[in-house]
Amino acid sequence: MEEYTADNWNLLQPSSWIENFSYVPSKKELSIEIKDSGEVYTYWDVSAETANAMADAESVGKFHNHNLKGEYHFTKEVRG
Repeated sequence: MEEYTADNWNLLQPSSWIENFSYVPSKKELSIEIKDSGEVYTYWDVSAETANAMADAESVGKFHNHNLKGEYHFTKEVRG
């Protein structure tokens, strides 16, 4: 499976609130950008398997809510 990098923002499935996401394997960081707000959440110590599962998920928003939110430490940044 393809691994996602900071230079390769991807969203393979439509989402009502996630604009896109990226994964940096060397840092084990998965970042998601929120539509409309420009907020970017970067989750730490995320495995490549988890990032690839998100890419393959039928709903990336549901995947985020069930597998990332509350499970990983994160930083929040506002762009724009």
